[in-house]
Amino acid sequence: TKSLAIADGSLSWYQLLSGDFAGALASSDEAMKLDSGDLVAVMNHAHALLFLGRAKEAEAIYVANVGKKLNSNQEWHEVVLDDFNSLEKEGITNPEIPRLRTLLERAGYERQLAEYTQKLKANPNDEDALSGISDVYRHLGRAQDAVNAGKTYAQFIERQPNHNADWTTKLSGAYVGLAFHQLFIRDFAGSLASSDEALKLRPKYLIAETNRAHALLFLGRIKAAEAIYLQHRGEKVSANSDQTWDEAILTDFDDLERSGITHPDFERLRKLLQPRPK
Repeated sequence: TKSLAIADGSLSWYQLLSGDFAGALASSDEAMKLDSGDLVAVMNHAHALLFLGRAKEAEAIYVANVGKKLNSNQEWHEVVLDDFNSLEKEGITNPEIPRLRTLLERAGYERQLAEYTQKLKANPNDEDALSGISDVYRHLGRAQDAVNAGKTYAQFIERQPNHNADWTTKLSGAYVGLAFHQLFIRDFAGSLASSDEALKLRPKYLIAETNRAHALLFLGRIKAAEAIYLQHRGEKVSANSDQTWDEAILTDFDDLERSGITHPDFERLRKLLQPRPK
């Protein structure tokens, strides 16, 4: 029975990709009859409803399952968002998707915030929660809370007695996060100071240089900022990332502008940082 439910669930996905939304609805219904707890089938059921014009029913399912984990241990909302991306790559889209994407991202961050808050109530020194909560605050538009949490985490790491390589990595990372959050409350001098602290610990830490350049730009030191922006063109921001310096800077500009923080030189700098023709 379970195998048949999985087969029906898989079939419903391929039907979505082929544009057979009524078929996908029928196949996901069959899978759910066999196994009501099959979240993949439930998700495909919601997708089918969405593309059949039954957006409110789809939304109710999407929201009701936020916080659940699939067999892959992925969060429900993450898999829904991945599915939206996969469907859009195949040219299958819906005008409701941007709104649903925002709704699900926010719901995911709100759930994370609740988890971190609960952890910190139980243990104010929970390092996982201390290190993660500032980013969650930023994504929820709570920039000042993000800065406050970033400062708390940096202070927590500073107090650790063993100042080894791991401590250096964590503290420099804490200062980088803090510097980025400070940009969103327009504390550009604070962001510059935090970036400098990160670079004292790790002088070749490129991610720290991104925030330092942004801070200099907003402080009116445009030539100094531009020199940094152009100095690292084409470099990878870290050994474990495929993202280039140029991509990181342009993404930061977009994130800042979405939060209402812009600069008259953004467009000129964007042109300078566009990929060079091959």
